[in-house]
Amino acid sequence: MRTTVDLNDSLYRAVKAKAALEGRTVREVLTQAVEQLLQADHPQPEPPRAPTPRPWIGGLREYARQAPGPHDMASIRASIADARERGLL
Repeated sequence: MRTTVDLNDSLYRAVKAKAALEGRTVREVLTQAVEQLLQADHPQPEPPRAPTPRPWIGGLREYARQAPGPHDMASIRASIADARERGLL
């Protein structure tokens, strides 16, 4: 949206110089400044943290290392199908 803002000459020159030094437009510099001002008034919530691994996962990893046979998905699915046929699942 286009708007008109009155800035005193020295402030405009400072913004224009900053934009030139950073290779950006005056519009980009002013937009970033306004966004930062608004974020300071209304801080964004922190993104959710990754869940902490459960202690038993490490045990499963060690079990898988010691388990005989292949561990690819086709072998795992075949093992599950075999257990179902034998009525174990």
